[in-house]
Amino acid sequence: MPIIASINKQSAFNHLELFPNTAKEVFNINFEQETSVELRIGLFNLNGTQIYSAAHGNKATGGQSNSINVENLKEGMYLQRINSKKKPPKAIN
Repeated sequence: MPIIASINKQSAFNHLELFPNTAKEVFNINFEQETSVELRIGLFNLNGTQIYSAAHGNKATGGQSNSINVENLKEGMYLQRINSKKKPPKAIN
């Protein structure tokens, strides 16, 4: 199952590793992020249908590692997307 990925130039991520390519059981995503952000990881088929989505809460800065079980997916190509959203600072009373 090959995975296609790209990085938006305005991304909060520095280093992105996707492996193994081709995956049969587990697909790993490693990256480094500059700021603490909320993450959502999605996997899409080539028709644009989202087949996997997981929220990963507020991730701290630094290296991150995530794994996706892909053994039940049909053989083919998939697109992977990581969305990040910076949390606004907490108000101090």
